[in-house]
Amino acid sequence: GAVNSNNKFETTYGYFEVRMKIADADKGTHTAFWFQGDAMSQVDGTGNDGAEIDIFESAWLGDYTKSVIHIDGYGANHQADTRQYNTAGIHNNFHIWGCSWTPDSIKIYYDNDLKVVYANTMWIPQNNEYIYLSDGASFGLSGNYFANQPLGYLTSAYVDYIRVWKTGSISSATEEFTKPKVISIIDVLGRESEKSKNQPLFYIYDDGMVEKKIIIE
Repeated sequence: GAVNSNNKFETTYGYFEVRMKIADADKGTHTAFWFQGDAMSQVDGTGNDGAEIDIFESAWLGDYTKSVIHIDGYGANHQADTRQYNTAGIHNNFHIWGCSWTPDSIKIYYDNDLKVVYANTMWIPQNNEYIYLSDGASFGLSGNYFANQPLGYLTSAYVDYIRVWKTGSISSATEEFTKPKVISIIDVLGRESEKSKNQPLFYIYDDGMVEKKIIIE
């Protein structure tokens, strides 16, 4: 299954973040957070006119995943740049993936740690892209894991939120998209609190946003 923002929300540049729990990869599925451009199939030797940007695909059983940028369609001219990166605990609990996209780079984050940098502008789209969240049959496991599963309910991925931050303009190649910072954490009684698990807390950010979170363990 999948949801996407095609023809609903398409944009160029920004900081994109999703908090989600992946589906069970050992059942032959993989969960993905990715982008697609309408002109990705045009061939010009770059991704400037559009690309498939895979922030992650959970197609493996270890504590790692891969990002991939695909350009120039999916035929004979197809090119891809694949980067493997470590993702501790990816198969358990919720995790946060982020993507900072500027005219000059794409940076990928896992639980707020920088993991991958694409700095060659050959791979960087300069046109609108739309957002995809998906879960489907996997290509990462040897054997016929998916087909051998029983019919009916198999597994589910869970999405807490997806957010996009934008700036008013892109003034320089070094401009960064800055996420809001937590300035205070309070409990349900309004008392200052430390970050903790298994209780509802309110996170107050420097941009005025208030977020209610429960970190379950």
